[in-house]
Amino acid sequence: MKNQKNTLLKYGFEFIVVFLGLLLSLAIDNYSKKAEKLKKKNTLLIELEESITNDVIQLGIVNKSLDQAIESVKFLLEDGRKSDSLIAFHVSNISAKTAISFFPQKGIYSQLINSNSFELIDNTKLRSRIIDLYEHLEDRKDAADLKNDFFVESFDKSILNKINYRIKIVEVDNSVDLNTKIINYEVDQDILSDKVFIGYITNAEKRIYYYKELLKKYKNVMSEILLILNKHWLHIKSKNYTFRTYNYKSIKMKKSILLLCLLVSSFVFSQNVFWYDVLLEVDSKNASTVAGLVDGFYSNHTKASNVNVSFSSIPLKGASEKATHIISIASDSSESLADFRNSLKGSDWDLYISKMSNYVESSRASAGKSLITNGSDTQYPIGQVWTFEVKNTQLNSMVQAFGKLIKSYKFDGFVGMGQIVHGTDNGESVYIYGTYSDLNSAFNFGPQSKNEAAAFAEFSKALDNAKYKKSFTRVLVKRY
Repeated sequence: MKNQKNTLLKYGFEFIVVFLGLLLSLAIDNYSKKAEKLKKKNTLLIELEESITNDVIQLGIVNKSLDQAIESVKFLLEDGRKSDSLIAFHVSNISAKTAISFFPQKGIYSQLINSNSFELIDNTKLRSRIIDLYEHLEDRKDAADLKNDFFVESFDKSILNKINYRIKIVEVDNSVDLNTKIINYEVDQDILSDKVFIGYITNAEKRIYYYKELLKKYKNVMSEILLILNKHWLHIKSKNYTFRTYNYKSIKMKKSILLLCLLVSSFVFSQNVFWYDVLLEVDSKNASTVAGLVDGFYSNHTKASNVNVSFSSIPLKGASEKATHIISIASDSSESLADFRNSLKGSDWDLYISKMSNYVESSRASAGKSLITNGSDTQYPIGQVWTFEVKNTQLNSMVQAFGKLIKSYKFDGFVGMGQIVHGTDNGESVYIYGTYSDLNSAFNFGPQSKNEAAAFAEFSKALDNAKYKKSFTRVLVKRY
């Protein structure tokens, strides 16, 4: 009887252990799945912010075209004698721009819905504004676009017997320039007194103003979404990196210790620098204009004393890098950086973005933070960056090796290693950045003694498992 009791206790204990093990396994699996979903949601929110920022620029371009159409309406309705060439130009302007449409990018929103990530957004106001943007306003805009298309088609037919003209088409980036140039025209002398013609012109004015009001609602909703996202952007994106660091399906103590060592080593070695870069592609003929616009805005925009803003050109780069200029914002405080980023709004900012959109061919943003620096406060005008693709498990050893290098090597300027946390598109995750006093120093960069050569050789071993991506050199235009 005693042996039977012991056997029951033994198997009972084993059953409990197995049962608890299964429960723990299920809990870890559920946690892993939830973490992956949150990671996907946060990644999509980051991409949504970039998408809406681009849409704001596009909205400004559409608004500008509508304003030009309004000016043409006013010109035709004003009293006074007008030349046939100007009448033809302004009629063409109204015909081309009255039905211009704003097309916000919906790809990221569709991904949020299709991946069930949208329901994971815990900010009810953000969810509401996103629905307003991509559902409610979209329905109103589609109806207005359709009516405007029919109106312009009817308008063009109504003036066939009153005005004829030819325009010179100028192709720009897979599209055409709507600012027409009239090369041949014939205008009926009574066109400006024709009641049907005047009726269409005044109707066009009404439709344009209605569409501008709709775009104003778009702008307000997009600004609200960006404000909410910007308020939490460092928090949201840093969580995304944290999820990326763990492998929840194979949780081991060794990896937890490695992660802890990585975090500890970052705090021990680093003088924290948080940065946000905006890279611009500008045609050389517009470089001075863009420099003037940047200077005009940032020279007059208030910033905290621990926030540094600079504007630089990028004269040396690889063939794949399109950027020609870079606006860099940096601070030793993530909160100060986020506050400054959030301050970039309002009428002055909108006007600045609207003007810049006429000269900037493409733009992108990236952000990150330093892991280790030599602590130099020297602000040299020339900076070079090297980027690498590094696995998380290799990052700690790379940081430690770089720490040994900067102790053994005498750098005249600032030098540091850090992480590119947001805005990468080619796998790059780690950067090394150094500054030089002049181009001669930049060209002669490298070990100057046996000890320095040995230090570089030792550090190069840590780079064996890293994948080099690219490098570029920037030259300071102005610091604010």
